[in-house]
Amino acid sequence: MKHLVWVGHFRGYSGFATATRSYVRAFMRHYPDVMIAPLAALTPSDSFAPLVNEVPNHAFELVHHHPTTDPEADAYFSVVEYDRVLPEWEPLLENAKVVFTQSEYCRRIFEKVVKDPGKIHVVPYILPPGIPPHGRPPRIFPKDKFVVGSVFEWIPRKVPQLLIQAFIEEFRVSEPAMLVLRTYNVPVGEFERILQSLEGNKNIQVLQDPIPELGVFYRSLDCYISCTAGEGYGQTLAEAMACGIPTIGSRHSGNLDYMTDENSYLVDVGDWSPSVENPRQRWKLPKINSMREALRAVFEIWVKKGVNPRAQRAKSLRKRLVPWRASRVLWQALKPFLF
Repeated sequence: MKHLVWVGHFRGYSGFATATRSYVRAFMRHYPDVMIAPLAALTPSDSFAPLVNEVPNHAFELVHHHPTTDPEADAYFSVVEYDRVLPEWEPLLENAKVVFTQSEYCRRIFEKVVKDPGKIHVVPYILPPGIPPHGRPPRIFPKDKFVVGSVFEWIPRKVPQLLIQAFIEEFRVSEPAMLVLRTYNVPVGEFERILQSLEGNKNIQVLQDPIPELGVFYRSLDCYISCTAGEGYGQTLAEAMACGIPTIGSRHSGNLDYMTDENSYLVDVGDWSPSVENPRQRWKLPKINSMREALRAVFEIWVKKGVNPRAQRAKSLRKRLVPWRASRVLWQALKPFLF
């Protein structure tokens, strides 16, 4: 029996860190001989710190990050948000014993460079603790405002300028609407520059401090929106939906594994175009008019104080995104290489 060494981010609130912690906890129910190699040092009090040990020879290494993190790893767990992987990923994915990802969209992209598609496995997302929160958490935003929220890292693929533009163009100053952006890594002056270029409703807040209790944040919203140029999965979209919040996302990429016109609001996107982040890869930009229509549709239900049927149907995600579903896929795929 081999030791499994799980390489990845175990600290912080990024999508990779959240998912890595959840998957390791779930997998250890089947296979306790797991060691971790965190990409950022852990404090001694961290619950994962006891799993950091000297890696024995012939251990099976799984990299839960970009494959280039360790080109010699046995397996990879990663996602892709564009129309293709980077060229440097191709031989690593082809030579890996096992490849894990989070959505059917990612599987299709990986299959373009892997001769044996049978070694690619889609692992369901696991809702982190506190999603949805227990009981009725206190509302942290004004009750008389239609509060639209979004959680993201300020990078080009998240197209924050399009979200801000759609909100400002759709809601008049006199309407009780506000936009709350829980974001980080905002370039100095970038948010102010966007606001100066637009006229209209400037009732927008930017929160850059970490929010450990995201469930409380989601449940304080009247609408969640994350319309991006591409998602490997779209974790915050799934989390908001599980909390029963009307959710708006792009009609494109990994989030279509669970978002439909019946349980959410899907925004139209444009054709493939070169991404700003890497011209070798293409993305699809969400259309501002479609974003505005979705925001208005949710707002009109809120004004009437009605129950949003799509948000009610979205709650069923809670039953799908549970640890045992993910651990079963991981266990069945890894078992032949661990014994």
